[in-house]
Amino acid sequence: MTESACQSFLGLSIGCAKCHNHPLEKWTNDQYYAMANLFSRVRAKGWGGDSRNGDGVRQLYISTSGELVQPNLGKAQPPAPLDSEPMAFDDPRDRREVLAEWLTDPANPYFARSTHQSHLGKLLWSRVG
Repeated sequence: MTESACQSFLGLSIGCAKCHNHPLEKWTNDQYYAMANLFSRVRAKGWGGDSRNGDGVRQLYISTSGELVQPNLGKAQPPAPLDSEPMAFDDPRDRREVLAEWLTDPANPYFARSTHQSHLGKLLWSRVG
């Protein structure tokens, strides 16, 4: 979810930082796992596909525990959006809401740039076809 969210909403590719500090960008291994821990308690239940294997419904829910362990350190990174202060592990807020607030904050340069590029691309491609 981390890599998809960063690519979709921020226009950033942080996949390299999953294993090592990103060679061409500023994103570190620590930042990757801090961002990933924003999603670590999101769980799915149900098959979500062929109804022969259940009701065909897949539901997401939020668990009250669960942290993603960073392999290089052997411990979890406190959850945090990129370049932001970390949350406490026991913070009762929904981590996705914290991420959404950070994403849409007017001071977040990545979201505005990514959204602008996306809309500009759609506008330009609609003129070509």
